[in-house]
This record gives sequence, structure tokens and C-alpha cells, in this order.
Amino acid sequence: MREREVNVGSSGIDDAARRGAIELLLDCARVGADPEAAPRVRARALESPDWDRFMCVAAHHRMAPLACRSLLSLCPDALPQGVSAAMAAHLDANARWMLLLTAELRNLLRIFETAGLAALPFKGPVLAALAYDDPALRPCGDLDFLIDPRDALAAQALLARHGYRPLLAPPCSPKAVAVSSAHHFAHERTQIVLDLHWRLLPHGSPAAGEFERFWSGRRKVALDQAPVASLSAEDHLLVLCIHGAKHRWARLGWIADVAGLLGRRPAMNWDALFDRARAVRCRRMLALGLSLASSLLDAPAPADWLLEQKRSDPRLAVLQEEARCGLLWDPDVRLSPTERVAFFLRTMDGTAERVRYRVHQLFDPTLMDWGLVALPDALFPLYRVIRPLRLGWEGARRLLRRAGGNEAPSAKH
Repeated sequence: MREREVNVGSSGIDDAARRGAIELLLDCARVGADPEAAPRVRARALESPDWDRFMCVAAHHRMAPLACRSLLSLCPDALPQGVSAAMAAHLDANARWMLLLTAELRNLLRIFETAGLAALPFKGPVLAALAYDDPALRPCGDLDFLIDPRDALAAQALLARHGYRPLLAPPCSPKAVAVSSAHHFAHERTQIVLDLHWRLLPHGSPAAGEFERFWSGRRKVALDQAPVASLSAEDHLLVLCIHGAKHRWARLGWIADVAGLLGRRPAMNWDALFDRARAVRCRRMLALGLSLASSLLDAPAPADWLLEQKRSDPRLAVLQEEARCGLLWDPDVRLSPTERVAFFLRTMDGTAERVRYRVHQLFDPTLMDWGLVALPDALFPLYRVIRPLRLGWEGARRLLRRAGGNEAPSAKH
């Protein structure tokens, strides 16, 4: 069960209403970091906004549980009775869902351990425990595990024996594992979705020994009072910033995750994190994520380092402003894949990384390609012909639909 997608644009929210909802969400997330945020939350609630539309925006930005908790605790008397009851029910449902996900996470860890496979859960319930005072404040749609790429085939077979079925495409072959990062599975009974990763760094970044580095840096995280091994807070932060950059930071909740880590994990080993980001050529992605969390949510980011990055890298301010403005876009105004990739390329540190990523994106097959045409490994090179043909065909179809007025407009300004 993934978090339900809410199309905010289809709710008829105009620009002023959307901006007001975003400002209220920002204040809900700032509570604790900014002493003036709580009075602003109460003042905005007393203005009686359209609560249905507000909750659509909150759900779209993966912020609904946090917004509900802030409003119910700070200004319950300002909420209509029906709204208050709906918010309480939402919190309760998310808490029960998180308990179910946490129980399945522990079950999967036992399965991997029994099979002798090293696996690290990350994001999901683990990140919720790291970044929030109440894990139920972070909506989670699925579970994420990082494994050694050499164990990818064994892990896929293991999951199949325990009721997990692949989504979008058959299980990855050895050649597919070499050019991909992850596969997605859903349990046939519970419908819990599991994302199995064997690469977290962008294609184009140095990745030799990636799993070993994450594994050696693992830390225990208290999850329902019982610790589990996961990525360290520093590695989580780097992974979140890479993920946000890849998706143009389109969800405020992703920025709230970064802010939560910064606020609740003050003893970060910053020097080690900066060295790590430089080594894997993700310095700009890290700086962008920290800048957004600091500027939008008053997160305690390393000010001196960020100032140095902004002085030496003028592109960083441009990217930050583009991401910030993007939070206010109507979700009906969609980024095309080309625009999303273009933003991600601009967050990369160097030309070599951009070229390698672009070649990977154009020619290396993905789950969509494997699902479209199942080829044996002996014919795997044919995917490097099939993929650019598929991308060209889909691009032409988008242009035709846009010319005919049948596609949502591009987000490019």
C-alpha cells in the first residue's frame, strides 16, 4: 500500500489558496525550530481556510500527518469539529500503517539474516525514527532495503519464496543488475511494496565499493525500542539529498525529512560527510538539500560550509530558487522526463558525471524496457537499441498530445 497520490490541481485550487496552504505547511514544519511559527499556525487556522483543499496539498507534499499533529496540538479550538475528527483519524491510520510496516521490516531482516544476506533498511520507518519525535508523523508508502549487488539475484529469489512478486518487470538478470539500481516488489497478500536497492549513488558517480562503504558505516537505530542496523545519519542525509535532486525537490516532505535529521541529529560528523560527498561527486546535491532545509524550515545546517559553497558555486542559488518556486506549481503542470533529467544533471558536480549519467539514461535499460520486451542475457545488447527508440517514440507522442491540447502543460517557465 503506497501513500495515495492526491492530484491537487484537480481540486481547483488557485494560486493564492495554494500559496496559503504551502505557507501553513511550512509553519507546521517549523514548529520547534522557530518560536514564532506556532502563533502563525494558530493565526492562519483562525482564518478558516478551505480545509479539504489544504489536506489535498498536505497529502501531495507528504506532510499530512505532521500538519495534522501541529494543528491538533496548537489550535484544536480553531478547527471545525469534522475537520478535527478527520485529522485525528488520519493520524491514527498512519500510526497503524507504520506499525504494520515496522513489523514487516523486522520480518524481512530475519529472512535476510537467516539466508546469510547482508541487508540495510533505510528511509521508511527507520528514517521516521531518526528524523521525527513521533515516527507516525512521516508518511511511508513502502519499505526500502540496500543489499550487496552480488546478492541481488539471491535476494530476488528469496523474496519470491516469501510471497513478494516483482512489479513492472520480471526479476533482474545478472546483466540487468549491472546497469540498474533497484527493483520493486509487492507482497501478494499484504500488498506491502518493497524497493530492493543495490545502488544508491547516481549512475555517473564513482561507485566502487559503494555497498561496503554504507555497510561499514551502519549504525543502530532505535525502532519501537528495539534497535536495527541502518544507514548512518550522515549517509541517510546524503541519500536524501541525492533523491531530492533527482526529483527536483518536488515534495516539501522530502525537505522536512532533511530538516528533521538536522534538528534531531546535531552530532553529525560534518567533515566526514563533506569528504564523502566530494569523493562521490555529489557535493552540489548535498549543498542544495541543506540550503533548502535551512532557508525554508530554519534547519540548523552548517552555515559556514554552505556560505563557502554558495560563494564558489553560483549555480547553487539558481537551483535553490528553481526548486523553491517549484513547490508552488500546480501539480497539473507536470515536469516532463526531459525537464526532470535536465535539473538533475545541473545538480551534478562535473561534466564527466553529467556525460556518464546521460549516456546511462539514454542507453541502459530500465524496468520499463524489461517489462516491454523480455530478452535473454545473450541478446541484452539489443536493449541499447530498444531503449532510445522507446524514448524517442514516447517523446514524439508527448509532443503530439501537447500540440493537440490533450496533455497537461509543461512546468518549464
